[in-house]
Amino acid sequence: MIRKKNVFIHQLIVPEYRVSIFNALLKKFDNCYFIYGEPKSGSSLINGQIPENNKYIKVTNFFLPTRKSIFLSNIFVPIFRYRPGIIITQYSPGNLVIFILYLLRPFLKFKLIGWYHGWDRRKIYSPNKTINDKLRFYMLGKADAIILYSEDAKKVLSNYMNPSKIFVANNTLDTANLERLRKKFVTMGKDKIKKELGFQSKYNIVYSGRLEPEKKTKELLRIFKILRSNFIDISLHIIGNGPLENELKHFVENENIKHVNFYGGIYDEVLTGKMIYCSDLMIIPSWVGLSIVHSFCFECPVMTFEELYHPPEIIYLVHGKTGFVLGRHSDVEIVEVIIEYLSNESKQKQFKMNVLKMIEDHASIDKMVQGVSDAINCFS
Repeated sequence: MIRKKNVFIHQLIVPEYRVSIFNALLKKFDNCYFIYGEPKSGSSLINGQIPENNKYIKVTNFFLPTRKSIFLSNIFVPIFRYRPGIIITQYSPGNLVIFILYLLRPFLKFKLIGWYHGWDRRKIYSPNKTINDKLRFYMLGKADAIILYSEDAKKVLSNYMNPSKIFVANNTLDTANLERLRKKFVTMGKDKIKKELGFQSKYNIVYSGRLEPEKKTKELLRIFKILRSNFIDISLHIIGNGPLENELKHFVENENIKHVNFYGGIYDEVLTGKMIYCSDLMIIPSWVGLSIVHSFCFECPVMTFEELYHPPEIIYLVHGKTGFVLGRHSDVEIVEVIIEYLSNESKQKQFKMNVLKMIEDHASIDKMVQGVSDAINCFS
């Protein structure tokens, strides 16, 4: 009998939204192990509820004192114990494990697969110009294969690497579980849930995410103030916390913007699901990530004011079909788009159908698991 190669998947941490993905991978590969550690002290990222079994191996993470993005995980004892034939690791330049794996690979004969965004999505990939992208280009050549989060990233990096070595695992959440919740909410009825939540306005806008500069949440508050002058019966619900929370609350108070509700961080998936389900539109001005998937799973379209620079999940947001991408629009023009959408029940119904179809076709948990599985099977 040929012994199956052990597979290591190394991540800095395993946040809650990744646990279900990894558990699904375990159902396909019983020889798979997940290596993770604790985040840097003070980080907003935390580990989820990790299953208590020998497939999740906790190691020590060491961080550069002044840079939380530069770290070294002590994965080497597990490597020598289990002798994996495949190692999949978080392939960012700040992961110092990568460079040690380059040295160990000729002796331990494993295949190295990088799993990452591909480049800093806040910028255009420029391997001929920036030091960071030169380093990423070097790393690209050293990997046996890579896993990316979107097809558009593959199109870019296929210019620098054999496309047959590039696999796509569209980034997502546990869409199967979120779909079960949505169906439960449909049975309960939206009016009943709104009453339970205390949603008293006819129209509801929701924001879900960190309150930090790159999200440009203050732009949403400015837009909402104008919107309130057109729609009295509308509320804004802000889910999340972060360094700008107090500043944003003071802005709302000073500008006398009514019907803005701050909830802080909510980690109850049922409660957040109900709030999104009962909202007409999610608006995240900039840097939209997995909130797109979360919102779509509860049939809520998404709007952003940034056209170019987003995490890979932006591929699910198709302007005029699953939401709105309003780059280079004035505040008044943005408000006009929102008003037209909220006033058009036929369009709302079509958008809701479109977002659910997008999840089914492109962002299901099965799609993501299959992308990772394809990379593993390439070397198994």
